[in-house]
Amino acid sequence: MRLSLLLGFVSVIPVAVQLLDTRQFLIYNEDHKRCVEAVKPSAVQTASCSPDSESQKFRWVSSSQIMSVAFKLCLGVPSKSDWVPVTLYPCNSQSEIQKWECKNDTLFGIKGEDLYFNYGNKQEKNIMLYKGSGLWSRWKIYGTTDDLCSRGYEAMYTLLGNANGAPCAFPFKFENKWYADCTSAGRSDGWLWCGTTTDYDSNKLFGFCPTKSEDKLWTKDPLTSILYQINSKSALTWQQARKSCQQQDAELLSITEIHEQTYLTAILDIMIEMFVPKASSADSMTSPHSETDPKDKKQASFPAPTLFCWL
Repeated sequence: MRLSLLLGFVSVIPVAVQLLDTRQFLIYNEDHKRCVEAVKPSAVQTASCSPDSESQKFRWVSSSQIMSVAFKLCLGVPSKSDWVPVTLYPCNSQSEIQKWECKNDTLFGIKGEDLYFNYGNKQEKNIMLYKGSGLWSRWKIYGTTDDLCSRGYEAMYTLLGNANGAPCAFPFKFENKWYADCTSAGRSDGWLWCGTTTDYDSNKLFGFCPTKSEDKLWTKDPLTSILYQINSKSALTWQQARKSCQQQDAELLSITEIHEQTYLTAILDIMIEMFVPKASSADSMTSPHSETDPKDKKQASFPAPTLFCWL
């Protein structure tokens, strides 16, 4: 797939917000009025609900995996068997014993089986995989009436970097530490980034995380004060490109005015003729570190524009 040009604009820019916060949730059993808590990797139990407790926060990291935010490990079982403990494992998207799904009416269980995420009992404090589908196997997002899939996985497409706009991979490892969210680690400018594979230390693939803020990624039209973003490092489908823009409170752009067409054409003409990565700009980064070795710079060709955004 050839690289596509993403061009976006927003008319109102709110305060910078990292987009992952709303994807974290507490797993709540209404019958017991308690939340799931990752006590340690080998112990997943319940406790009085505490929204500020990292040990009670979870998030989907794929369409079928749920990760503990505190431990950066995924919920799983030793086997697809009745009455085995649910514990935490290194996240593996290929592992069948880490794949979960929502059933009918807040019932939650291992994918493809009639085995459910269950509260346990007085003798067994750990969350268990169980064939029973009663109230103890029914779970909601704490503070809502919604099932766990209402906060399902949504790919977060990166900007710039060296991964062609690929989505963040959570958790990812950087300098032998695991991250469950975007981070500014390794940078002096505070820019949030993520690995686009689970092992950045090995693959060195990364991108910057979208934020709802006015920053160096945007260009302002002085006549209209509309902000545009040109992203020449993304290889995305139309649907993916639109989602990338929407994650920044923007939208794929439809050019409807002569002034807008003239303004954008001028910008693109200049960039096509003069586009050379500069070590001081985020667009030229070949690693997440804020300093770039000059010998790492490469001449880049600027692709023809194919995708646009608007709000």
